Amino acid sequence: MVVSLAVALQLAATAVSPPLSAVADTGLVPQAVVVTAVSPDTLPVAGPAVVATRVGIAPVPADAADAPRSVHAVPPAVQLSDAYYTRLRIHRLMSYAMVPLFIGSYLSGDQLIEKGRDAPIWARRTHPAFATGSAVVFGVNQVTGWWNLVEGWKEKEGRTSRVLHSVAMTIATAGFVYAGSIGEEARENGDTRNRHRAVALGSMGISTASWLVQLFRN
Repeated sequence: MVVSLAVALQLAATAVSPPLSAVADTGLVPQAVVVTAVSPDTLPVAGPAVVATRVGIAPVPADAADAPRSVHAVPPAVQLSDAYYTRLRIHRLMSYAMVPLFIGSYLSGDQLIEKGRDAPIWARRTHPAFATGSAVVFGVNQVTGWWNLVEGWKEKEGRTSRVLHSVAMTIATAGFVYAGSIGEEARENGDTRNRHRAVALGSMGISTASWLVQLFRN
């Protein structure tokens, strides 16, 4: 009985498993062969019986472990020159002088508009100085800002914000240039004086808002 069961097991395993040479020819790697012995008591026929079941011979190439894995290419980092960072430091330092200059320009200009030739001497002397200081700040920052925008154009992170900031500051600079161009006429003409003030305040508002956005963003 034991001999019969052993022979039956061996015959069943041979029947369901192809020879190793056949497997090698296909280039497939067998995963598992399970042979299950069934008791004679569970079958309606006499004698031992064997059920052999092959589990999951998947079409896995023999050299699958050696197959190259796909790797996502990492774009190279944008290289910026030392001059870029020097201009950036200058740009930031100059921008901090902007708000004090605006305050001085507003206070002195308000005295000139309200009192005209009777304005206090400090207002008449300091207003041109504040205006000149603002012209220097905006002139330097126009050069450094646009220069760095061009050099750092390939840096995509924050590029939209930098473009909008540059455009806003350019509009503000144009407003200051126009306000300065009518400054002499504003001393004698009330309407021109009001226009000078409106353009100057508008440029101050645009530049201050854009500066604050960049300040908090950085």
